[in-house]
Amino acid sequence: MHDVVIIGAGMAGLAAARQLRTAGISNLCVLEKSRGVGGRMSTRRIGEILVDHGAQYFTYRSPAFQAVLEPLLSDGTMGKWIDAVATVTPDGQILWPGAEHTYPRYACPQGMTAVCKALSQGIDIQLETRATAISAGSEGWEIQTENGQVYRAKAVLLTPPPEQSFALLGALADHSELAPAQQVLFDPCFAVLAGYEDFSSTIPAGLRWEADPCIAWSAIDSTKRPQPFTFLIHSTPVFAREYASAPREQVAQQLLKHAAQKLSVAALATPAWSQTHFWRYAMPINPLSQQWLGIEKPFPLAMAGCWCAGARVEGAFLSGQAAAQGLQAWLQ
Repeated sequence: MHDVVIIGAGMAGLAAARQLRTAGISNLCVLEKSRGVGGRMSTRRIGEILVDHGAQYFTYRSPAFQAVLEPLLSDGTMGKWIDAVATVTPDGQILWPGAEHTYPRYACPQGMTAVCKALSQGIDIQLETRATAISAGSEGWEIQTENGQVYRAKAVLLTPPPEQSFALLGALADHSELAPAQQVLFDPCFAVLAGYEDFSSTIPAGLRWEADPCIAWSAIDSTKRPQPFTFLIHSTPVFAREYASAPREQVAQQLLKHAAQKLSVAALATPAWSQTHFWRYAMPINPLSQQWLGIEKPFPLAMAGCWCAGARVEGAFLSGQAAAQGLQAWLQ
């Protein structure tokens, strides 16, 4: 039996695992349904090209997050990407922010997932292992998985979006201490990744689209690393909901055509290649004010993630760390 089983190897889950190991709780494992760590800090590889199609950059303000990131800055795992995010207005003007909105945004030459790969070192992570149900046994939690294996633990931490976590819990989802998570809603988002040959542009590396019906964000992802011109679009939630069932090629064509027209860069509409990804749980609409939720009985169980205490990468880290501290106290 493990002391703790963590569901999800994104930023919150890895932060929790590191915190527990620091506290001397090393008999733990992380179950991750995907082929790699990172969650929404994902990087897609197309041949030799890397594209961050989830979280685009991160900042840090808390001493705890800074302490974790400083070694990664020193060894080159991450570095400053840009100091300012520009805005494109409804009529196509590019505006730059004032000094109060100018500060370092960090990214990774090997893709955003590199941070999570670094944080996962030394942690027992079971990839391609999808949890399907969690129930209370006689001595602790029993976690059923899609491949038929059962994991047993004294405590469990759930880091997926609440809807996915509650699907695992059955009747436990009705526990009053977990009820606030039932109210958390998420916006969806399309990510369109596009590559170009012999292309150059003065489009800002990071661009927020003001009051646009289709696009919320775009980035020149190739400014994070030396590679051919690569363009990334994140759609608005309204567009994502309207086109959720549309053919992915249509989604890419429509968003790239819109970007080309708005930015007056016709070549954006005709990439050498493109891919589309649908993020069903892209951004929490109404994140909770508390950092985590949990129950002590029948056995310790906690929920954490970017939907607690803000939607930023740092928020997910602090949420996972706080949840781990809570479980640690209950396990003593």
